[in-house]
Amino acid sequence: MKQIVLIVITAIAFMNFTPANIGKVTVELTGIEKTEGQVVFMLFDQEDGFPNQPDKALKKGIVQKYSDKATYSFEGIPYGTYAIAVFHDENSDGEIERNFVGMPKESVGATNMFKMGRPNFNKCSFELKEDEKKLNMVFII
Repeated sequence: MKQIVLIVITAIAFMNFTPANIGKVTVELTGIEKTEGQVVFMLFDQEDGFPNQPDKALKKGIVQKYSDKATYSFEGIPYGTYAIAVFHDENSDGEIERNFVGMPKESVGATNMFKMGRPNFNKCSFELKEDEKKLNMVFII
């Protein structure tokens, strides 16, 4: 009986020290036509703010040196459901420039979007359930 109690206590203690399921999401954005400014990558874990409110992103990354492609990795991400939006911040002001009807003037993209359309969190979401997930993206506008 003492051995069983010891095994149970050891198992419980080990479970408390086991790291949570944490992964890394690496995004490669291709087809960039202009090289001025910066490319902003935004990781969202909810519909609110997706895809065009950088301040509501769970994490944000900026790449300032790139050619016709840019790569960014989000690290330390708990397993779950996410969507990524990107934009080419040509004037480096941190915001998506829009025309008078609200359409982006700078290039934008989102996960699972390979042609023009209205992105939403459900359509653009993916599951992170492994140590590393690699995604390919393009600008849709």
